[in-house]
Amino acid sequence: MHFAPSSTPQPWVRYRGVRSRDVLALEGHSAEVFACAWSPAGLVLASGSGDSTARIWRISDRSNSTSAINRLASMHVLRHFEARSKENRKGVLTLDWNFDGTLLATGSHDGVTRIWHASGEMKSILMKHNGPIFSVKWNKKGDYVLTGGFDRSGVVWDINTNKLIQQFDFHSGSILDADWRTNRTFATGSTDTLIYICKIGENQPVRKISGHKDQVNCVKWDPSCMLLASCSDDTTAKIWSMEQHMPVHDFKDHDKEVYTIAWSPTGPATDNPNKKLLLASASLDSTVKLWDVSSGGLFGSLNGHRTMEPESATAYYIPFYAGLAVGKYLFSDSSNEERDFHAVELIKWVQDQPYWRRSNGSDHVLVLGRITWDFRRLTDPEKLWGSTFLNMPEMQNVTRLTIERAPYDYHDIGVPYPTGFHPTSVTDIRTWQSFVRTYNRTSLFTFVGAAREDIGDDIRGLLLRTCRNESGSGSGSGACRVVDCALTPCANGSKEIMEALLGSEFCLQPRGDSFTRRSVFDCMIAGSVPVLFWNRTMYDQYEWYMPEEPESYSVFIDHGDVSAGKRSIKAVLESYSVEKVRRMREKVIEIIPKIVYTNSNNSSDDGMKDAFEIAVEGVLKRFRAEREQLRRESAGEGFLESPDAVYSLAFSPNGEYLATGSEDRLMNIWSVKDGTIVKTYFCKGSVSQVCWNKEGNKIAYGTRKNNVCVSDFRM
Repeated sequence: MHFAPSSTPQPWVRYRGVRSRDVLALEGHSAEVFACAWSPAGLVLASGSGDSTARIWRISDRSNSTSAINRLASMHVLRHFEARSKENRKGVLTLDWNFDGTLLATGSHDGVTRIWHASGEMKSILMKHNGPIFSVKWNKKGDYVLTGGFDRSGVVWDINTNKLIQQFDFHSGSILDADWRTNRTFATGSTDTLIYICKIGENQPVRKISGHKDQVNCVKWDPSCMLLASCSDDTTAKIWSMEQHMPVHDFKDHDKEVYTIAWSPTGPATDNPNKKLLLASASLDSTVKLWDVSSGGLFGSLNGHRTMEPESATAYYIPFYAGLAVGKYLFSDSSNEERDFHAVELIKWVQDQPYWRRSNGSDHVLVLGRITWDFRRLTDPEKLWGSTFLNMPEMQNVTRLTIERAPYDYHDIGVPYPTGFHPTSVTDIRTWQSFVRTYNRTSLFTFVGAAREDIGDDIRGLLLRTCRNESGSGSGSGACRVVDCALTPCANGSKEIMEALLGSEFCLQPRGDSFTRRSVFDCMIAGSVPVLFWNRTMYDQYEWYMPEEPESYSVFIDHGDVSAGKRSIKAVLESYSVEKVRRMREKVIEIIPKIVYTNSNNSSDDGMKDAFEIAVEGVLKRFRAEREQLRRESAGEGFLESPDAVYSLAFSPNGEYLATGSEDRLMNIWSVKDGTIVKTYFCKGSVSQVCWNKEGNKIAYGTRKNNVCVSDFRM
């Protein structure tokens, strides 16, 4: 059991309107904190983490103490795994206290529900789910626990007997959230877009609610349990009544997915009956909306996680078509001065811009449109290719989006090659994903390309010969399908290429004339699993787009082993089971939306992030982190309201304040009355959860950088 608090602000935490001694950093978790919740009984806080533990922290009520260590009374580690070195991790995804704070329920990634005494001693282990548990809720009486998760089922447990009372299998998708209405009835929301109202003892739902067009992320009953609120990836929040089938209110002001909602503790059936009942909704569009439930109107929009002023902008785009500027000179006998002319003119112009002078280009970004090597001309007389644009001193701080990056250059960001597929909507994407998922693939692997023996280490000629040796006599027959681009025009999206890629389980992807090649992305869009021979073809290039586990979506065979005849490509690929190939293909299909560039002129705002959006969001996150790093020593200067997704929100017990946590690493506390920020906390990582204690004088927040913090709150 390890705890290392500090009596001064951590170097990764800054505050606005907050005294540093009012913040207690609770350290001990070694992975992202997914959940935190105050006990109804005193200053006891529970937190759940990806490190396979939950922790119970007991905080002393010495708010005036200047030493944080004096404010931590004790900590209990609730381990969700046996102390064996190779034990799989079981991240704690959700937790909930019972009504009197004597018991804590946790749900984890391993599908197990665990009940703990407040002392940290385990009471019971409840096993029924087949997959991660996303929601754990006690009923008000405290005798039943409701769990919902990945396996599409809701399960009710009797905690007095540790027995399963009933399993509800109505949904066709994962249950993301659930909430009790009474001690025996509850609501569940699912990825299948539906909400079910269920009752213990009934074999059919009391009611089926349909109206959302995408997954339902959260469901919550209002304080009187007469109205049910829901929010969804369809960018809406809705309020439902048991008395009618259509929603009472349909809130459509958000621009992106609505991640979570919260009812204010005001209005009928609360301790604040004379105050207006509000619903708060938090979205990936970086805003929080407050809705007047009685009128159905917008009470206020809280935009403290974004900026509309150039002076406070996170990034500046340089509108320079670098690829066009150098492209016409690459295959001619142009002089070096001609190759560099447009780059020199750009630098003259940009140096006169006020925001460039402020940062020397460190918060500027441009799109190259070609591989990075076209802008890094060497001094070697034999290698006079391209311009010296990226070697110029003025460009050393500028971030560049390029289809092939230099692995050693921090400012190069690899983005996918454009392909011939430019969907206009999420429907286009899903239709295509279904098509490639069910396509009949008759060949084990394919290769599309032409031999280039003049390039060192090039194995395309070898792969062509290998593929021909494995191909049959008929088109599309045999272990390998081959498209020789020296004989067949390999235009972008040509019929011959797509037929080969669609008809094959795997596609061979050696390096091109440089380390990367567009064909990798053609391959993945066709649902074929890429086989790579150089790390720099994919793994060292597109970190923002690809899963962290390369083996989940690709096969790697070292090019040296292939050239030396040490490994047979066919034998390697045949060693993968049918089920393994299916899982890899499913991962590839899952990646497709991230590597295409949508038709922005016609696309609807449905929350789907394409390659361009991922690049922009990644640049903004990087710039914010860099700027915050530079400003650690001057917390009171240059306050930044940065745009990013809002993940968590919670009303204070009196309903006067709202706490919000965001991807931008800010935890803001707002005045509900006038919509102003009264306190801001700059955290180490994205804020995943915020919660108030029942007295409203302390607020806790967990981050995705392993920390839980507790702040005294006073106005």
